[in-house]
Amino acid sequence: MLKFILMLVLFLCASPHTSSATELDSTLFATINERLQYMEGVALYKAQNQLAIEDTERERVVISSTKKFAADKGLDPDSIERFFMAQINAAKAIQYRYRAELLTISAAPARIDLQSEIRPALDRLGARIVDILTEMLANGLRIDETSRQEFYQQLDNRFLTSTDKGRLFEAILEVRLK
Repeated sequence: MLKFILMLVLFLCASPHTSSATELDSTLFATINERLQYMEGVALYKAQNQLAIEDTERERVVISSTKKFAADKGLDPDSIERFFMAQINAAKAIQYRYRAELLTISAAPARIDLQSEIRPALDRLGARIVDILTEMLANGLRIDETSRQEFYQQLDNRFLTSTDKGRLFEAILEVRLK
């Protein structure tokens, strides 16, 4: 009997750890939130350099590379495209709202560099989001309506509205494997 218990303990200790749905939901939501927190910096850079918020060429690059990366990981590229477009739309909303606030600020915020400071972080976080979604779906875990309230709470950017959050959440629900 002791031998059986020892073997069971060894087996359980050697088994790879699979995160629970709640852990992965929370990690995913925090990563999305972290990515969106960079949008005020993006808006500031664009304002300081007289650039438009809308950058359709950059959007195409982000969507194209994300779809390829997601497909290589086993996600349906069309469903990930809808989700990343929802993120891009939320990001633009944050940028527009922050840029409007900048018009009322008398002191100029410190300069930042979009290319060397912000874009590498956005790329890393985008890849992390795809990785988390892939792990969840590959393990049979799905985000559902029971996670909506936590999602809304985790996304805490002051310029993000409930409508923005709702569109993002609806897009997450659609992400699926190939």
